[in-house]
Amino acid sequence: MKDRIEKILRLEQISSSRFADEIGVQRSSISHLFSGRNKPSLELIQKILQRYPNLSTEWLLTGKGEMYKKFNQPSLFVEPILSEHDQITKPTVINKEESIITSNENEVSNENISATKNNIKTIEKIITLYSDKSFSEYIPSTD
Repeated sequence: MKDRIEKILRLEQISSSRFADEIGVQRSSISHLFSGRNKPSLELIQKILQRYPNLSTEWLLTGKGEMYKKFNQPSLFVEPILSEHDQITKPTVINKEESIITSNENEVSNENISATKNNIKTIEKIITLYSDKSFSEYIPSTD
């Protein structure tokens, strides 16, 4: 593991004392590790992984696999693959105040949404987000 920590220092282009400061351990801890006097503690490993979250835990512990984690984050602009069970509804305007509601079987009525005089909280707006990246907005009337 000593070799892997030295590799981190080389790639990050930092000294062992700066590395100790960054991960929050005493400089002597790193010095003793590199001299072979001490082996890395669990606390030291946790601090390294906390400071360098893109490091692979498996690589740091065993030397196996890639040094850095590979993030497979989906793009916001990639169209999702829809199954035959997915439903997509288009928003439609339902009154002159341009409140929008879906043209779906599950339409929301003004009676169910409008707050009574006894309630403190009232609904101002309902936004529905769809899997096709469209949305609908419903603004209840304030009668």
